[in-house]
Amino acid sequence: MMVGGEIVQNIGRWLVEIVLPGLGTLLLAALWALARRYIQRIDDARIREILEELVRAAEQMFGVGEGAEKLTYVSKELKRRGLDGRLTRVDIEAAVNRTFPRFDVWPDAEGEGSSAE
Repeated sequence: MMVGGEIVQNIGRWLVEIVLPGLGTLLLAALWALARRYIQRIDDARIREILEELVRAAEQMFGVGEGAEKLTYVSKELKRRGLDGRLTRVDIEAAVNRTFPRFDVWPDAEGEGSSAE
């Protein structure tokens, strides 16, 4: 027959051997998920900065009204940097709109720009 002290010892041993390692694993998984989210946020910000830098460079190089050339330049630069698969034309046009909010966006498939107004 077990006495009260032995029951407490058995419960304590059970907590140490089973519950604590499980909690440690859950805590480690949660910390890993937070770290991945933080790294992704840093990476997204870095890519956004690169994209906006390319948009500004295209504007400087080609000037106002040369949307097709600017789009081609930015697309080629993104590909050269290995970022073309991560960004779409929508991302590029959004960067144009953020960088130059009063400018027209680059031309659509028919060659006409849609107004950013």
